[in-house]
Amino acid sequence: MPASLILEALPPQALPLADRFYREQGEKDRCRSHDRVWLARSRGRIIGVARLSPQGGALQLRGVWVSPEHRRHGAGAALVRRMLAEAGEPVWCFALPGLIRWYLSFGFCLVDTLPEAQAAMLVAYRRGSPRLEALRYP
Repeated sequence: MPASLILEALPPQALPLADRFYREQGEKDRCRSHDRVWLARSRGRIIGVARLSPQGGALQLRGVWVSPEHRRHGAGAALVRRMLAEAGEPVWCFALPGLIRWYLSFGFCLVDTLPEAQAAMLVAYRRGSPRLEALRYP
């Protein structure tokens, strides 16, 4: 993890910072006003973003993104750890096979049975990414 890494919770009025980062990275993700959003900064520059979105009585981890030149240095892991520590309720996420071991390393577990809201979301997401798997923390 870069020594200069700073994690920052964004207040709702600052969500456009995260949206701009997603756009600059070529991502379509956008923050919603009820999302809990965290930034990772290094040397004053945004290098990563992640969100927790309320979904059916739980939280959905979404939009974990680190700029390519800063990947594999711990910024994404630091964001996920911080969000899980502060979640205070179950957290769900969907991951492609190549990222499942990464999520398991934080204590997520693969699941086959999901609450209604997460199940509906997974069905919709699988239309574009059929190999997505559901995980739950803790």
